[in-house]
Amino acid sequence: MHQFFFLVGATSTGKTAIAHRIAEATGVSLLSIDSMQVYKKLDIGTAKPSLHERIRYRYGGIDLVDWKESFNVFLFIQWAKEYLAKELQKKRAILVVGGCGLYFRAMTRGLCAAPAADALLRKSLEKLDRKKLIELLIQIDPLAASSIDCSNPRRVIRAIEVKKCSGISIIEWQQKTTFPLVVPSLAFWIDRPKSELEIRLRNRIQSMFEAGWEKETCMLLEEGGIEAIERCQAIGYKLIGQYLLQKGKNKLKLMEDIFREHCAYGKRQKTWFKRENSLSYCLLKNEQEECSFIKSYIEKINFFIRK
Repeated sequence: MHQFFFLVGATSTGKTAIAHRIAEATGVSLLSIDSMQVYKKLDIGTAKPSLHERIRYRYGGIDLVDWKESFNVFLFIQWAKEYLAKELQKKRAILVVGGCGLYFRAMTRGLCAAPAADALLRKSLEKLDRKKLIELLIQIDPLAASSIDCSNPRRVIRAIEVKKCSGISIIEWQQKTTFPLVVPSLAFWIDRPKSELEIRLRNRIQSMFEAGWEKETCMLLEEGGIEAIERCQAIGYKLIGQYLLQKGKNKLKLMEDIFREHCAYGKRQKTWFKRENSLSYCLLKNEQEECSFIKSYIEKINFFIRK
């Protein structure tokens, strides 16, 4: 029987470090479900595992497309099918790790069969601010406007796109989903106390800057220009790109703005995971509880592998 395990959580909860410890002890392969780590050259700001770690733990789901290209959950599922088939052929169990709720849902509950993205329409919609996007969505699809996360511009754009291209609400499309890609043997959602999470997040942002996040963004600016940077969905790159082109620079404000964006994203992640009934919630209050969780998950995975 194929063994699929999941470890999900909001940004800065320590998913990756925990996944590495589990992989070290069990020999599972790791599949990333981080919707920003699929982009090449967005390395520091997306906290990608190192090249050594990617090889050691047989990572999938990383560096799939150029950072200037568009990518979506449909393309990810197509790629994931190939990765899973390759690993299963070698009789390897797989631990899926990351924070993208949409990728998790697509893998475990199926994929909405709505029309594919319209490049020209999406380009025009991306020029609108969030307020105008929401107003447009309310006008053409009030059902979607009252159901989706309107704080996320990508979700609003997708809903508008689907309604304009098909004449059918994305909510109706979501009721006609494909079959799940996998059935999880175990699936955990880890969390941290709010105060600890904020400290971890601030330390992470500081570490990213120390690792050369500004230099990385500068190279992307030279390659694609400010327009490409401003279209980049990964948190921080747009803000850093604009900061680099400013005359009066305020780095403390920049870091605070990035922190706030991450906090807002983390709240959206938690809201999404709360809706997933297949996830077992685990709040890690201290180092002892983290160690106990890791030990327990390792034991559970080894049990399933030996069955």
